[in-house]
Order: sequence, then C-alpha cells, then structure tokens
Amino acid sequence: MYLFPFSKIKQGSDIVIYGAGNIGRQYAKQLELTGYCRVICVADRSKDSLSIDGVKVCHPDEIDYADADAVVIAIENKNVADQVKADLEDRGAGAIVWKIIPFEGADSFAHMKEYVSYSSDNSSVYSQKLTSTELSDLKKFLAPMKIHRFDKMNLIRVGGDADGGYVMHDDLCGKVAYSIGIGDEISWDKDMADRGYDLFMYDFTVDKLPFENDRFHFFKKGITGSRIDDPIFCTLDEAMEQNGHDGLLGMILKMDIEGGEWEFFEKVDDKLLQQFDQLVFEIHGLLRSDRWAYYGACLERLGRTHSLIHVHANNYSKYALIDGLRLADCMELTYVRNAGQEFEFDDSTLPRKTDRPNIAGLDETDLGRWNRLIDRINSKG
Repeated sequence: MYLFPFSKIKQGSDIVIYGAGNIGRQYAKQLELTGYCRVICVADRSKDSLSIDGVKVCHPDEIDYADADAVVIAIENKNVADQVKADLEDRGAGAIVWKIIPFEGADSFAHMKEYVSYSSDNSSVYSQKLTSTELSDLKKFLAPMKIHRFDKMNLIRVGGDADGGYVMHDDLCGKVAYSIGIGDEISWDKDMADRGYDLFMYDFTVDKLPFENDRFHFFKKGITGSRIDDPIFCTLDEAMEQNGHDGLLGMILKMDIEGGEWEFFEKVDDKLLQQFDQLVFEIHGLLRSDRWAYYGACLERLGRTHSLIHVHANNYSKYALIDGLRLADCMELTYVRNAGQEFEFDDSTLPRKTDRPNIAGLDETDLGRWNRLIDRINSKG
C-alpha cells in the first residue's frame, strides 16, 4: 500500500492525479475516505477505465492544468516520473509532487479513515498480554524516554508546520548545525540558516538540495556510527574533522536517517556529543518488541550527556496502545546538553501547542501525561 503525500499538498486543494494504476487508485481512495482534497480528474494515457471511485479518467492532452492547484504523480518508477514531470512542466502545470511512501499501517482501505483517525482497530498491536520478557524490555526502553524540564526552558517550533519541523529550546545562538538525512524537506535547515547557522547537510540518497542557500553546505554522503570501507559513508567525527569543527562547542545536531540512528547512538562518543547544545532525532521501528532492550540501552547512552525535553509522535505511523500509553512506531525526540542545567521531570501533556501533525489534516497522536503513563507501566510486576 502507498500513502498519499498529505504533507506536500495543502488541505482543500484541487488536484490532478497522474497515473490510473495501482498507486493512483490508492491515492484516489484515500482522498475519497478522508476528504482531504478534491481530485479534479485522473490523468492516464491508456484510459482503461472511465472513472476511479467516481473521478473521471482523462488523457493528459485533455486536461487544463491551470485548473489544478497541484499535480500528484502516482508512478513508482523515478525515471518514468521524471519524464512525466518534464512533460507536465512543458504543459504549464504549476506545483508538481512526486513522493512515493510505502505504507503498512492499514491492512485494507475499509479501515483507512479509521486508521488516519487512529481508531482502536489500529491501536491494538499489543492488546494481548505482554510476556514477562517483553514487559521487562519495554520498561528498559521507556525508562530513558521520560521528558524533563529546566529553568527558563522555552520551546519553539523550528521549520515548517508539518513533517520536517521540530520543537526545540529557543536558545539558538550558535553558528554551526549538522543536518543528517535531508530528503526533499529542508524547512528546518532554512529556518536555522535564517537564525545565523551554517548548515552542514548529509544525505547519500539525494543528488542535490531542493533549493540553495549561502549557508547550506551539502555532502552526498551517509553518516554512520562506525567506519565503513565505502567512500559514500563517513562517521560524524570524520565529517566534523573535514569541516574544521574538531572541539567546536555550541553546535546543533538534527538526524532523521530512517532507522540508521540506532547504530549511531550505540557507537557515538560522549565527547563528540558534548559539542552539541541540542540534539533532534526522529527514531524509527519502535514497535519491534525484540529490540526494546537495545533501544533502551542506546537512549541511556544519550542520557549521559543530554536530557530529553520533548517527545512527539509522527502521526503517519501506526502505534500500539499499551495500558493507556500510545507508543508510535516513529517518534521525534529533542535533547538539551546536561552541562550547566538542573533538570526535573516534566508532567506536561503531549502533544504541546508548539507541535504540528507530520501529515497536515490528520489527527495528532495523543500521548497524554507521558511521564505518568511511563511510571504506570514501570510500576507493573
């Protein structure tokens, strides 16, 4: 199944879906069920069907693209999608979106609307009783996931109002930030550049940035926790040495590398992390109970140098409802360096006012009194 790129399309837009195949049909069905935006028509050269879920299928030559706020390309093959994009540009189409998101959250379209609203149908991943080993491992994972606060903490949003923006402490007075994992969403990087930071940006999966900025320094490389005999990868300390940042304090680190963060957490040196005032991560794969103890050990390592001040559930991911606690498969974490601060546990309700849904128009995942829910699970025998 493929998820419609909700975060790339403004709610209420009039759009054209290009491609009447499997992906195009899935997009049309999701939009019918959610009512997120209106599909003017589906463009397809073969026109094997007259309509999809009541939406007319038209040959691309028959469409006036000026009537559409955006065209969403529903084709998996990037080379073909690039050809379609070039053709659409020649035809005068405005916004053109191509973002393929494989999705395993809903097992059928009949549950799509309930899924995006987070019904109990989807949240019962761990409705069965946890084994004693799973419960023990879950406690190890959740113990370092409690949030903290400190005197004069002031949380703001940095970046856009959807996926790619993050909640951070407002003390952003440094000059250098590392952004690991870029994709095509760099609103956080742009915001940080506007605040006076030079951005050192690493991603081996893209050839270039969506747009340029004098403060952007892009490297087509991946960051790993340990050295790999492949020139397309390097460790963070190697990157910092190459950029002349050995020993530089007051930096910011943002990382979203689709699961690769865990090996980084396991291997990174405490002394290196001390060079960063704030850490912002998106962590993945949290519903894998066989890895909970490992995750807990990795996060305990981060806690030696930094304290967790904010947690946000990425609202496109499924979650497990475990004794009232919603554990999303993908979550965003913000840390502040321990040095010079006195921390206490924070009893705040999550999400906060500064949070935004990763996919606009879909409900946030309510984490409630996060610390209290963790304490309740940790109190179980």
